[in-house]
Amino acid sequence: MAASCTTSSDSWLVPARQHSPATAGLIDVGANLTHESFRDDLAAVLDRAAASGVRRLVVTGTTLAASRAAVELAEAHPGVLWATAGVHPHTAAGFDESTA
Repeated sequence: MAASCTTSSDSWLVPARQHSPATAGLIDVGANLTHESFRDDLAAVLDRAAASGVRRLVVTGTTLAASRAAVELAEAHPGVLWATAGVHPHTAAGFDESTA
C-alpha cells in the first residue's frame, strides 16, 4: 500500500502508514467560533480543543457576514482554523444574485 505524499503546501500531512488516532488528531468540522459567546475566551477554547486532541477546526460561515468573519478568524490562526462560506437554509431568503 502506497503512503501519501507530502509537499511544502501540505507539510502537516502524515504519511498514510503512520496515521493513528495519536498522530492524526481530530478535526472539528462544524465550529461556530464566530458566535459572540466565544468573543471573550476564544484562546482558551482553542487551547482546550488542542489539549483534547482536536488539531484542526473548520469555522462555519452561514451568512455573508458570518462567512467573512470565518475567513478572518481562519487567517488569524493558520494551520489550526479553516473556514467555510455558505448559506444556512434559515437565512437563504436574504440571498440573491448581488450576494452570490
